[in-house]
Amino acid sequence: MAIRYVAVLLRNGAPLTSDLEVRAHEEGLRYSIRLDRVVVFANASLSHSGDFVFIGDVFRKSDFTYVSGPDITLLRTGFDWTTPLTAHYWGTYVAVTGRPGPAGFRDPSGQMPCLIAQRPEALYLASDLAALRALTLSSFHVSWSSLHAHLFASELCRPNTCLEDISELRPAELVQLGPTGDIHRDVVWQPPVAEISDGLMPYAERARALREIVLKTTQAIGSRHTSIILGVSGGLDSSVVASALGNHPGLKLMTKVAPMAAGDERPFARLLADHLGHPLEDIHYDLNDVGFSASHLQHLARPRPNLSGQAAETALRRNFGITGEDSTFSGFGGDNVFGYLTSGAVLADLLLTRGLTGQPWRTLDDLARLTGDNYLAVARAALKILWRRKPRTWPTDPRGLTLSEPLARQPFDHPWLSASTTLPGKYRHLELVARTQNRLEGFDRKTAGPTIAPLLLQPIVEHCLAVPVWEWCRGGENRSLVRAAFAEDLPRNILTRRTKGSPGGFSYKLFKTRQKDIREILLDGSLRKHGIIDVSAIEAELSDDAITKGAFYHRLLEFTAAELWANSVGSSKK
Repeated sequence: MAIRYVAVLLRNGAPLTSDLEVRAHEEGLRYSIRLDRVVVFANASLSHSGDFVFIGDVFRKSDFTYVSGPDITLLRTGFDWTTPLTAHYWGTYVAVTGRPGPAGFRDPSGQMPCLIAQRPEALYLASDLAALRALTLSSFHVSWSSLHAHLFASELCRPNTCLEDISELRPAELVQLGPTGDIHRDVVWQPPVAEISDGLMPYAERARALREIVLKTTQAIGSRHTSIILGVSGGLDSSVVASALGNHPGLKLMTKVAPMAAGDERPFARLLADHLGHPLEDIHYDLNDVGFSASHLQHLARPRPNLSGQAAETALRRNFGITGEDSTFSGFGGDNVFGYLTSGAVLADLLLTRGLTGQPWRTLDDLARLTGDNYLAVARAALKILWRRKPRTWPTDPRGLTLSEPLARQPFDHPWLSASTTLPGKYRHLELVARTQNRLEGFDRKTAGPTIAPLLLQPIVEHCLAVPVWEWCRGGENRSLVRAAFAEDLPRNILTRRTKGSPGGFSYKLFKTRQKDIREILLDGSLRKHGIIDVSAIEAELSDDAITKGAFYHRLLEFTAAELWANSVGSSKK
């Protein structure tokens, strides 16, 4: 069952009205805990340690055991309680306390959602929009300026959502109510990225350490879920998670099958399932599983770019039912956390930290084999990065958008990247991990269980970010270290697999089949009305020539998904 909650952080002197508890009960939030100026409503019993409430699962770092609540004396050692919390514990949680003042903290993995609504009497922290609506009696309005910014940098997890007056507590962020009711927000945990990582550890020892941390973390989180549906493709990342969960009594493997060859990965998925001794369920989806009348993501505070994902979700519900008792696990984030980098920045890191003693010619050869470039091209890319050494900016996508001055003035940066490292390769690795944060939430928490990405949990992220980036491409293989780590656990054909299935063909077929609907939705819709999309560019890309080339269809599907979401999520101010 997915935990749903609302934590009410009361301002000084604000009363807790009795009707609030009634509304919580009507929404199914029948459990409550009261602290000083804080009350938490939830649909399940919660961990409670002294002045703290923990919404979700918390584990001890030292032995990976589940704890009902962290050691309260440890958290009371000083005013800063988040540092000892993240140093000694990990999990999928939001922590709430009333002392020394009302505050909430979202764990670094971000796998317990936390939306924020500010009201005169209190700050409301909630798992989902429906819970927030029930307790605040609010209607939701699209923030068109925030939606514009989101489409410009859709992979950046910003404090603002795409709804007016609704923000998000970002992973590792703390929100506090001051003595006068003022709000303080700060990302208080930074990934522990060392400027010079230990590049001297033997490779085999490093692989064993990675395997151990992946197994312990994945098995610990798996122990908290009775029924697990794990999506597998026979690719490396989902196979690693499947291997770690292989002995879980409630594990069910499924693979999604698109109606074209590129989206059918059953041979590799079956190879994995047979190896682990588990049956495999094929989930077939097709164009009829995508609806254009409403968004399937109206329970989220931001749209998602992948409209074709609706087909897979519809098929998954059709085959499994997806009740509140099922938890959906995946290998999402594996490319990111396992350092899938092909940039010359990898070689630049080695030169900056080890110089010629680090055998840079070996990494030069690794990158050349990985990318297919010659030595000169790889060396030039690395030297260019070393020469320029200018700060990177968050990647944005202006295609098809109007570029207004207010949009240009907005900051597009991530707090983990502002002061984390000066190593260009390690910076890119950290950026890869940060780019997953807007895609962590899955099914509607009212009707389905939680969605878990084990590879993005705090112990695995911390461990992988401490690995020198050049170790991930050893031997000219991407994610080579994790391949070595699980060499005895997975079939050789999966370990040596270099290609991936792709839903791109399905998306293109969806685009071509629903071209008329997409044209009408975009050229007569709210994105055009509010000046977000560049109409002339959209019309040009919807021309016959552009469609034949398939040059822009992903972006047009992203805009269509945003339009459907905006029309579905709530009322819109005209």
